[in-house]
Amino acid sequence: MDPTQYTYDEPEDRDFPVFPKGEYPWKILEINEITHSKNHGTPMLPVKFEFSDGTGRHAIVYENFVFSDAAKWKIDQFMKACSGQMAPGRKVNFTDAETLKWLKARTGTAKLKIEDVPGKTYQRNSIEAFLYGKTKVEGATVSTPPAKQQPPSAPVDEDNDIPF
Repeated sequence: MDPTQYTYDEPEDRDFPVFPKGEYPWKILEINEITHSKNHGTPMLPVKFEFSDGTGRHAIVYENFVFSDAAKWKIDQFMKACSGQMAPGRKVNFTDAETLKWLKARTGTAKLKIEDVPGKTYQRNSIEAFLYGKTKVEGATVSTPPAKQQPPSAPVDEDNDIPF
C-alpha cells in the first residue's frame, strides 16, 4: 500500500479478546525506549505483551513500567520473572539497547485481571502480577517456572546471560 495514495474505507469491527482472570503465558511483542508520563513527567518503559490462552487466541496487554517508588514492585517482579536469578542490588540500565534486546527475548507467566476502561463501555486485561518461582498472589503461593528465552539457546553462564 502506497502511503502517499491511501484510500480510506470504513473500518471493520474487530474482536479484541479479554481473557478471564487467571494465569497466562506471555511474550513481549514490543519494548520501547524510555518515555515520560504526561501527568507527572515520570520516566516509564512502555511494553506490549501478547498473552495466549492455549486455544490459539491471543490478548494484547500494554504495560507502562513507571519508575517511581510506588510502582517499583512491578518492575522488580518483571525483572525477576525475566531472569529467574535477579539478585538484590543489581543495577539495570533500561536505556541500553542490549538490555532491551535481552528483555524482548524473554517469555514468562503473569496473572491477568479484567478492568473497565475509563470513559469507555468496554473492558480490557491488565497485568496483576508477574509470576516466578513461588510468587504469592492473593494469599496463595503459585509455583511457576522462570522465564525462558525465545528462541531457546545453548546453556550459558548465568551472569553472562544478563547484559547488565
